[in-house]
Amino acid sequence: MSIYPEIVRNAMISPTLTLLAYIKPGVYHRYSPDKELMDIIGIGPAIYDVIVEAVKRGVSISKGDLPASKAQLGKLICVTLKKAFTWFGRLDITTLELVTLYPLLASAMSYLKHKGKLSEASLPSTVHMLLTASTKEDALEFYNTIRVMNIESYVRLMDEYGISRGKIEIESYNLYDLLSTLSKERPVYSTIINYSILATIVKECILGYENSHDINYAIIRGYLSLLKNVGQQLGLSTSDIKMVSSMLDKYTTYSKELLKILYGCDKRFRRYSNLISGLPILSNATFIALTLRIRP
Repeated sequence: MSIYPEIVRNAMISPTLTLLAYIKPGVYHRYSPDKELMDIIGIGPAIYDVIVEAVKRGVSISKGDLPASKAQLGKLICVTLKKAFTWFGRLDITTLELVTLYPLLASAMSYLKHKGKLSEASLPSTVHMLLTASTKEDALEFYNTIRVMNIESYVRLMDEYGISRGKIEIESYNLYDLLSTLSKERPVYSTIINYSILATIVKECILGYENSHDINYAIIRGYLSLLKNVGQQLGLSTSDIKMVSSMLDKYTTYSKELLKILYGCDKRFRRYSNLISGLPILSNATFIALTLRIRP
């Protein structure tokens, strides 16, 4: 049996809850017409073994049995990428990113849970610690994997910023350095490097649940917070960001009125093709919110 099975459980169900929560305007949800949705929703269990191992390593680091620099976080993330790809059957960057950072989050939360310090306030510094404690070997593992898998947008960013195997070796780059580079274009990494945005989304998920005791509404509220805080980066217009912000202020629980507004927005927001890049952020937020407060 896994150490802290609740963390493992939450990692398994978070992608499915994130994807099916309705209505998330402009992206996948339970009633959206996207045929590939059914192929993606089982991606959590596909990485079960990786999450079990990530939790073990977080506990070992917390006990002092394993230095954070020996956690092999790079390998865990790369195995996650490969398993996600195998599950979905084709290379889709948003699908991969739904769970790419789960090993990092699982290790960080198990580390803090063993110390009795798991909280919203303590998580950012632990995530940062694990990333900056990673080594050039972790960075090389990640770099080599994205090239072998031919994740084009990742490879292009590495090339644009002059990152190569040799540079990683000579300058001892770690995972933090590589994810910082990817954060220039990929929102899921920008919200890990600048964790305050992810923390805000997590807080809205928790607030939504505390007000309604409805996990679906909690995730919808997290999504609206995501659009408010990252919408500009995702291409959402200023007027639509303002509308989303007003929804957050006005509706503290799920209602038929809110559902009607979301339904109307769903059709209109389909023109924003980049909104789907925000789903991995929501997936991370769901995993964290479940573990911190909703299903601890």
